[in-house]
Amino acid sequence: MSLDISSSQQFILAAEKLYPQLGYPKLSVRILAEEAKLSSGLFHHLFANKDDFISQVFAQHFQQALGWLAPEFAANQPPIERLRQLYFQAALSLRDEVPWVTRMLIDSADNVAVAQKSMQDLVLHMFHLVRQIIAEIAPQMSDEHAINVISQLQTSILLPILAANTFSRIRVIPDELRQPVLQQLTDDALAQRVDWMINALFSARETL
Repeated sequence: MSLDISSSQQFILAAEKLYPQLGYPKLSVRILAEEAKLSSGLFHHLFANKDDFISQVFAQHFQQALGWLAPEFAANQPPIERLRQLYFQAALSLRDEVPWVTRMLIDSADNVAVAQKSMQDLVLHMFHLVRQIIAEIAPQMSDEHAINVISQLQTSILLPILAANTFSRIRVIPDELRQPVLQQLTDDALAQRVDWMINALFSARETL
């Protein structure tokens, strides 16, 4: 039993290393076995199929990377501060996880169902958590208004991080702009952007 657990983990760790480079289509059992220094036959013994395996890889990776994304996150803080901390942590995580997120988006666009489901689950989970916090901040806010607020937070804080980091990595941004753009991804710059958006979207009256 211990052999199976250890071997399973070796395959998962191999996939965590290779997935951002190769993506789902090119991440073959043979390549995984070579990286893990195990046999392809053992892979088929341990996992029902490739999708089952990749689901476990995604679950483990994002549990480690996004373990903070839980209902009890910053539960001892006032709701407005909890929302601020949530988006700051989300911004840091997205910045650090760009290779993974980019690859999952590519696979999702290619109709890789396991990548689509994982992305959908992450987005939906954060949406519900943010919606719950906003309801605590402003109980009188309508659903339509709340959804509009969430969309502004997502597009103003999170999506620019993905675009800036990705465009910089693939050299789309001119060299003279590359460093200034990357400076917008520092911890201080991300915290400032979160503060701007939270302050702009929630008046003092709404946070009482």
